[in-house]
Amino acid sequence: MVYARHMREDIGADSTPDLVKEALGHADGDDARWQAVKALHWRGTPDVLEAALVLCQAGEADRRRLGADILGQLGSPARSYREQSEPLLLRMLGQEQDPGVLNSVAIALGHLGAEAAVQPMAALHRHPAAEVRFAVAAALPAVMSDRGGDVGVAALVELTSDHESDVRDWATFGLGSQLEADSPIVRDALVRRLQDPEDDVRVEALVGLARRGDQRTREPLLAALRQRPVHPLAVEAAEYLGDAAALPLLEALRAAPEEAPDRVERAIRCCDPEWRRLRAQVEARVVALLRRAVAAGVGGRELAAACVELEASGADTWVSVGPLRWDLNEALDQCGGEEDRAVAAIVTDLARV
Repeated sequence: MVYARHMREDIGADSTPDLVKEALGHADGDDARWQAVKALHWRGTPDVLEAALVLCQAGEADRRRLGADILGQLGSPARSYREQSEPLLLRMLGQEQDPGVLNSVAIALGHLGAEAAVQPMAALHRHPAAEVRFAVAAALPAVMSDRGGDVGVAALVELTSDHESDVRDWATFGLGSQLEADSPIVRDALVRRLQDPEDDVRVEALVGLARRGDQRTREPLLAALRQRPVHPLAVEAAEYLGDAAALPLLEALRAAPEEAPDRVERAIRCCDPEWRRLRAQVEARVVALLRRAVAAGVGGRELAAACVELEASGADTWVSVGPLRWDLNEALDQCGGEEDRAVAAIVTDLARV
């Protein structure tokens, strides 16, 4: 999906029919078309919804495609018209024959997070048109739960081996980073992409495997960190894997600022055994203090039996008490790194529940 790089200043003054006419006057990839579409998204009024619904049922493919493009993000950023949009888009997903329209419909359902789209969208993963397979790879993770589902995961696994590099890239990103699904099938699919001819696909696979702590990432990751320029996703993968062998390579990046992606300091921390040891101590103390507070009744009887859990992802750590969740790094930063004060701040929040 293409979006306008710069909005024409006066475009918001155009009427809804004029914006629709403007969009229809340009090809799908044209910046001017997406200026008009984005203006309709942000306008988000009932007359825009009505216009989009009519477009989706038109005889011409370019009109149906525009209708789907409008519905996917109508009422941005809240997506105010999900209930009115999803049923029609789902029908289109099952009935539409034009590849361009199918692309827009799948992307729109992805923007809406339409869980009912998982099965029919996954069924399109072998469509002969690359733009349809691309849309499935890009949108399917957005309509799946974090853990995925057998049908959706199987479709993405197959798409990671698609002959089109863009399809492989998005499928690898979705499987590796957008979903938490973890199985030998998922990992083996990602391992196969470590040999992909496209650099972007290879580093997406590195990130996906590193997030799962798969040690088959180690040697390809070290090789990627030696490349110049280093790919930012290789640094992200180093952060997730936390392997001390990557530390000197990351420190070399720090010494050459022009080569250092934004996350290099986070990756250095995660690959430093001493930092990991100290963080584990802090996390254990925070969990112990919070468990005592919850057991003492802070947060009320409903939380008295709630589990206090940690969730870590690279340098980020979250602590949860039942359904409530806090960014532990943020809490520590606000309290000068003192875990007792950070816990006190969290306990204060709990007491307000």
